[in-house]
Amino acid sequence: MQYPLSGDEHTAIARCLSNIRKQVQDVSELLANRYGRTSGIAESSARTLVLATLLEHEFSLLQDRATEDRDAREASSLTR
Repeated sequence: MQYPLSGDEHTAIARCLSNIRKQVQDVSELLANRYGRTSGIAESSARTLVLATLLEHEFSLLQDRATEDRDAREASSLTR
């Protein structure tokens, strides 16, 4: 069962995911510079960055769909 997020919840989660992605990006760059881009730790951090970015994007799409659904319901209720 899906429970839509409130506006405040959405904003808080979006901010948190953005901060996580930025922190992982900083760490990834640091490790790549320190150990070399082809090191195992740098490659792991790069994969983690990709996953954090995908999570942030997927959350954004999920919220966009919820907004579209809500707008469609509101529009249909106005035409009745």
